[in-house]
Amino acid sequence: MSFESAALCAATANGSFQAASFGGNGIAPVSQRILDKQFGTQHTGIIYTPPSYSDHVAVALILNVKAPCLHLDTSDKKTKISQPHKCQQSMTDFFKRNTNKKNVQKKDFNKCASKSKHRSKASIKNFFSNTL
Repeated sequence: MSFESAALCAATANGSFQAASFGGNGIAPVSQRILDKQFGTQHTGIIYTPPSYSDHVAVALILNVKAPCLHLDTSDKKTKISQPHKCQQSMTDFFKRNTNKKNVQKKDFNKCASKSKHRSKASIKNFFSNTL
C-alpha cells in the first residue's frame, strides 16, 4: 500500500466517511462505531477526526519517558512572581456588588505591581532587536 492510499484510508476511516454532497445535504451521518475509529491504537502520528466533528487533524506523540513527580509550592515568592495572571480579576468579579470595589481593585493592583517591580518595560523592539 502506498503512503497516499494509506493516508486516504486513515482520513476516511477506510472509506466510511463520505464527502459532503454538492446538493446541500451536508455531511452524511455515520454510526458511533465508525466515529470511534479515530481512537485507534496508540501511535505517534496524525489522528484524523471525523468530518462531522472538525475539519482539522490532531497530532499524537508517544514519549517513553517516566515523568518525575513534581510539586508546585504556591507560597514560594518566585512562583508567585512568575504567575502575574493570578492577580488579575476574573470576569465574574465585574458583576459582583461591592461597595469597597475601588479600594479592593487598588489594593490588588498594588500587591501585583510590587511583585513585578524588578521587570523592565518591554517594547516591540525587544522581540525583534536580536540579530542572528
